[in-house]
Amino acid sequence: AGERCCRWAPRLGVQFQVAEWPPGRDPGDLGPSDAPALVAAVERAAPFLEFRVDRLLEAGDLSSIEGRARAAGAAAALVAEHPNELVRDQYVMKLAGRLQINADRLRETVERLRRG
Repeated sequence: AGERCCRWAPRLGVQFQVAEWPPGRDPGDLGPSDAPALVAAVERAAPFLEFRVDRLLEAGDLSSIEGRARAAGAAAALVAEHPNELVRDQYVMKLAGRLQINADRLRETVERLRRG
């Protein structure tokens, strides 16, 4: 649902953030019982694309060349969805370092995916 919702967000100038709660808790529970934890979670909230990319990388096999290449391709597809060229480039740089992949090659992949 979050991914569907975020497709229209850039057109409206809205940026979604993702806050992670302690396991088994939600904001309604956390507020009354542990307000500092709620505030900390909100302060650590990440942009939705960053959250999606990080989850993808956490689930991938980054210990092998093939695994890093698969993760790079999947992450490039997510990054290609972002409407802002500068933001896309920042993700390319972050991914290139983390995945040990040439930034220019990854940038080319993102732009090819944008063009369809």
